[in-house]
Amino acid sequence: MERTVVDRVAIDDPPEVKANNPIHGSGAQAAGYDKPIVGGVSSYAWAIAAVVELLGDGWLDFGWADFALRRPVYSGDRL
Repeated sequence: MERTVVDRVAIDDPPEVKANNPIHGSGAQAAGYDKPIVGGVSSYAWAIAAVVELLGDGWLDFGWADFALRRPVYSGDRL
């Protein structure tokens, strides 16, 4: 079974995330990114929402996933 889920990431990481890791805020360009990147945990949550939609809530109790991104995720990106 194949399924494509497309959504727009419309989040802004909270101030404490930006303070602990500047690539999620004003330090992103200094680190070589075009703009602040969405935190990995937030990106994972978007991906897992699609998995649960496809496989059902039982996946939360018995499923697992390896998760890697090929490029940074920016707020407003289509996933």
